[in-house]
Amino acid sequence: MPEIKHKNIDRLVEILRHLRSPEGCPWDRKQSHESLKPLMIDEAAELLDAIDNHDAANLKEELGDLLMHIVFHSLIAEENNEFDFDDVAAEVSEKMLRRHPHIFSDHHKPDTAEEVVSLWKEIKAEENKDKKRKTEFDRIPANLPPLKRAEKVQKKAAELGFDWRNIDEVIDKLEEEIAELKEALAKNNNKEVEDELGDVLFSVVNICRFRQKTEADEILHKTIDKFIRRFKYIEEEIAGQYKKFHDYDIEQLEEIWQKAKKNV
Repeated sequence: MPEIKHKNIDRLVEILRHLRSPEGCPWDRKQSHESLKPLMIDEAAELLDAIDNHDAANLKEELGDLLMHIVFHSLIAEENNEFDFDDVAAEVSEKMLRRHPHIFSDHHKPDTAEEVVSLWKEIKAEENKDKKRKTEFDRIPANLPPLKRAEKVQKKAAELGFDWRNIDEVIDKLEEEIAELKEALAKNNNKEVEDELGDVLFSVVNICRFRQKTEADEILHKTIDKFIRRFKYIEEEIAGQYKKFHDYDIEQLEEIWQKAKKNV
């Protein structure tokens, strides 16, 4: 059985290698690490949806799509004489062995999951000590979703002692940023408006972080889901009248929206 599964991986590599060849697909040949970035983010999001939906069939499919992207990137690197898929698998295997000395060596075995996490952090810090980083923030991936990145940046600053004393100060900061946004809008200066919008968003994330309850992206996800539920209510109301959106003005739509807020 393991040999058959290994052949399936080899088959996937060869399929993608053929797609990248002169006899393959023009779209696949055109792709680069950079062009594939947004597609990989989409695939990761679809994988998370499958997990949330407890959909095993879809989970299998989305894991396959993500694996395809890993192989794709590996083949591009191979074409650039950098590394190949086998190197990727070998490196992560060595990393797992190295980061689990309590399992694969005579290292003292932790008694709890918390001790395992502590050991993992120690090993990771040792691995990273020779990597060139200018500041503490260089450890935070630049391509994290913005809300998650903002929260991690704020947490790191707080760890270094740069933080608000209480949540009232954070709210005051938000109100200050909103006032500056209004000034920028009044001047109709696009750069200033975008700068101030960013400051407002950053301040909102800071309030979420400071509460130490629910992360900003989870809060926003809940709000988006709520908006979709209420908008579906509007769609159903309109469909029930055998009409379309353009048959209503904004005041009529707002009236249905208020009904949705009471019912959904």
